[in-house]
Amino acid sequence: VTCRVMVDDAEVFARWLNSSGGQAVTRCKDSCSQMQWGALASSISVEVPFASVSDHKLMLPFAYSEGRLAASLQWSGQIALDFLFLHVEFQARWADPLWEALEVALSGETMQVLTLVGDFAAKVPTYNVTWESINESVFHAVPPEVLEQGRYRRQVRHASLHLAQFLAFWDSRGGRGLVTGAALAGCFFGSFAVHRHLAASASNSSFALASRLPNG
Repeated sequence: VTCRVMVDDAEVFARWLNSSGGQAVTRCKDSCSQMQWGALASSISVEVPFASVSDHKLMLPFAYSEGRLAASLQWSGQIALDFLFLHVEFQARWADPLWEALEVALSGETMQVLTLVGDFAAKVPTYNVTWESINESVFHAVPPEVLEQGRYRRQVRHASLHLAQFLAFWDSRGGRGLVTGAALAGCFFGSFAVHRHLAASASNSSFALASRLPNG
């Protein structure tokens, strides 16, 4: 399964991953992978705009799984998550009937098994998740108040990106001191105002949140 998800906040992604709807989309029910992906998404910020992780597990003699996730901060303040999850079930057996009868352990053939599984997986068509399936599963998985908080955090990140761009421009022009302080104060009070506005309107937003993907 391959998929690209855009979310307002890592908490929204983590809740979606652990929901039945999210697992139906990703086909991943491994709690360790879900925790790893959620932690990676949580690490994304203005200071850390990109991160990736990959992992694989071989469970002889019956299964192999592989997961990859790349997370990046978008200019809108949203977090883009590109992931791939592969799970293969099989029954590893010795080609030599004698070794099979003697029940010789397969642990020494790990690389050969990985090669065979990789060759098989390369021939399997990739299932690409659609935006529609994510739309349907998000709102069944995430409470409206969590979506609202995620939207607030996304707006703060968006404002921070604008501020960082402005400060970089001003620094390139030799600006210092008063303007920098004023910009920081403006960002703080602007974020505080957004938070107050969202808190005041949260109780009236459930219907609107249930009708659109939380990407602003």
